[in-house]
Amino acid sequence: MLDRIVDTIRGGARFLVAAHQRPDGDALGSSLAISLALREMGKEVVHFAPDDLPYNFRFLPGVDEIASTLPEGPPFDATFVCDTPRQEALPEALWAKQGLLGTLVNIDHHRDSEAFGDLNYIDPTAAAVGVMIWRILQALGHPVSEPVAVGLYTAILTDTGSFRYDCTDPECMRVTGELIAAGVHPWEMASRIYESQPEARLRLLASALQTLEVSHAGQYATLTVFQETLRSCGATPDMLDGFVNHARSVDGVEVAALFVELPEGGFKVSFRSRGNVPLQRVGERLGGNGSRNAASALIPGELASAKALASEAVTEIIPAP
Repeated sequence: MLDRIVDTIRGGARFLVAAHQRPDGDALGSSLAISLALREMGKEVVHFAPDDLPYNFRFLPGVDEIASTLPEGPPFDATFVCDTPRQEALPEALWAKQGLLGTLVNIDHHRDSEAFGDLNYIDPTAAAVGVMIWRILQALGHPVSEPVAVGLYTAILTDTGSFRYDCTDPECMRVTGELIAAGVHPWEMASRIYESQPEARLRLLASALQTLEVSHAGQYATLTVFQETLRSCGATPDMLDGFVNHARSVDGVEVAALFVELPEGGFKVSFRSRGNVPLQRVGERLGGNGSRNAASALIPGELASAKALASEAVTEIIPAP
């Protein structure tokens, strides 16, 4: 598959790059890296991301070149989609141009990833899609510049939980070493991503922590954020990234969930675990998706019913105390 992707890049001149809606660090970092690298090769590139970017990633090289709308023009030779396990997770506007996408190259590492592309490079053993983009650039023989390295480092840093998760393996550490050699400064990256935040986010976190509930003999913790909370704090939904980890940090908790009220009603629920229970079963039961350590779902209705459904699903996977 690497050879076919290399041939696609070498034979093409005009490319589109995209990722899932509301991109996280891996989706944004890996897609920015391949966009920048393609431009360095002399290719014409449109990087499409219609959603507002998370505040802590807006410093990344290439962000200013991201298009929020798709321009008119001739068909693309190929479209690269990064870190997107299902086609429906892509921006709807992308499919309005489906006839112009060219060869669809799907690059992903989720265990439940669907092969919706013309070329599907899917490797659940990869710590992050950023590692897979590194492999592609190595296969092309393209040197990794500092701006590209920053994008790849962001992808790996965030998807490994700052190298704390079990997906942290020798390959991603070797790649990280090469990225540092290419000019990445670890402290600057950690500071920009994790320790530079607006006042509104801290006020939002303080409000969310007041909703902490612990159940299931201390093994399940939840936080809740309402639309009114966001408004009163002057915060935006992208500031919620990482909140669920505060609930997971409670001593003894195996599974944590963040309930976020949606403007149209219902709740988006994000689950995280310590890795001892299979969260993908929770995501599937609730009609969402997930992996062993993370899952999410949309649950209609009021908070009480949403929490009851989530609690029932969690009960099936938490071992008896």
